[in-house]
Amino acid sequence: FFNLRSKKKTLGSFTETELLQVAEDLGVAASDVRQMEARLQSNDEAFDPEEEAFGANQFLENAVGDPAKIIENSDLKEAQQQKFVLAFSKLDKRLQEIIQKRWLDEPKSTLANLSKEFGVSAERIRQLEQIALKKLKQDV
Repeated sequence: FFNLRSKKKTLGSFTETELLQVAEDLGVAASDVRQMEARLQSNDEAFDPEEEAFGANQFLENAVGDPAKIIENSDLKEAQQQKFVLAFSKLDKRLQEIIQKRWLDEPKSTLANLSKEFGVSAERIRQLEQIALKKLKQDV
């Protein structure tokens, strides 16, 4: 088809016999020549319009998000952390230590380890943990 444009310049618009002749000369099917002739006669369109055609709504939305939302989320997170710290400070020392070791520390302590440390059963540690979590949820 690289030669079709030069043949087209010399012939103008193809008649049926010319179409068959070009197809034979190029070694392709007549339908392919007809299709390429239509493509060559059509106008080219730019994939990207001129910069002036772009408006604010043509740009992709920023995945990072709206700066106001980022600040709002940051403030919300900070407020939640402050609520947690206040609620955590209201717990007695034993409950604080259980929550600290079971939820906040790495590696997390097991019920069995804490039961040995506090001298109570693992079931009692689990109960105390549930009591502490319930208090935290109420205050946060």
